Amino acid sequence: MSEQFLDEYFENIAAKLKEIQHTENEPAFYRITDPYNLDEFDDAVKSMGKPVCLLLEIGDGEIGEWDSQKDMPRIGLHVLAKCDGSRAGIRQARDQAKEILLKIVSRMRRDAQDHWDDQGAHIIGALKAAKVVFSTAIKFTNMTAVDGNWYGKSFWFEFKAPVNLVYNEGDWIE
Repeated sequence: MSEQFLDEYFENIAAKLKEIQHTENEPAFYRITDPYNLDEFDDAVKSMGKPVCLLLEIGDGEIGEWDSQKDMPRIGLHVLAKCDGSRAGIRQARDQAKEILLKIVSRMRRDAQDHWDDQGAHIIGALKAAKVVFSTAIKFTNMTAVDGNWYGKSFWFEFKAPVNLVYNEGDWIE
């Protein structure tokens, strides 16, 4: 699966979730390109036009075993909420972030299957259409202060999608 697919999928999630409502004019989504550069996290939240945001991190991954040819990138979703920095504010920001992340996971579960709209039309979920499944074991961690007063939670999981490992002689100069 391509990074473009992942970027577009999660940006769409951020745009459609009521608590985030990402738009070009009021950004609330950012793709972290270098997770080892902590300044990028600070710069990301400085660019936000809303008090709650979703940051996407596409980490390392792996290709499955011989009998299970899967592309398996590790995905990090970080929801941050701006707060006053007090203990109560931090606790509230992290609780809010966890609730938002649970809503995102429920949307991902829906997008991994078929469903029907209000008029009864059959819809193939975006993840199912892309042949993507994700691990149900999701790890979460607390986000410490980002740019001084943004706190939240991070969820980590793996996406899995088929990858073509068929040898093609036409790809090689012999």
